[in-house]
Amino acid sequence: NSVFDEEGWKSTYCRWFVSSGISLYQATSNELRDLLCFQNPRIQELIPQSPNTTRAWVFAEYAKYHTSIVRSIANARGKVTISFDGWKANNDVLDLLGVIVHYLGDDYKLHNVVLALRDTLGSHTGENIADHLFDVLKDYQISGSQIAFFAADNATNNDKALKLLSDRVTLDPVTS
Repeated sequence: NSVFDEEGWKSTYCRWFVSSGISLYQATSNELRDLLCFQNPRIQELIPQSPNTTRAWVFAEYAKYHTSIVRSIANARGKVTISFDGWKANNDVLDLLGVIVHYLGDDYKLHNVVLALRDTLGSHTGENIADHLFDVLKDYQISGSQIAFFAADNATNNDKALKLLSDRVTLDPVTS
């Protein structure tokens, strides 16, 4: 007799999927469907039957929160720090660049938000890293004047990326 919150269920399903590290195919398996519907058959129609549906739901959740993240960064109390790091799997297939923003929010609490986990398509060159960083900053409307620091390991490709990025984004000089 209770009201079922379909949108809340979808949002919770997406959070579970993203945090669980399983594949899109596992998230739509018959075994998962059986488990979720056990003694609750009314959700049968909600469970995605296609990996594409789960993918679409996750992107919709991202879009829903993207605007509020942009707004929160814009309202930061002071400048932000951008940290980034590359990671490459031993199989030469997966090559990722993670980008995180750290800032004091308008609620005066520290916020650490993962902005991107991008496939750099096998290339950790300074040029490629700079291109990805630029795209992430643009996507979240972070201007050079908002950035206090970048944090990364001391790899020469990161140094080159920041030099190339500084040519594309006006960064305020930091006095030492």
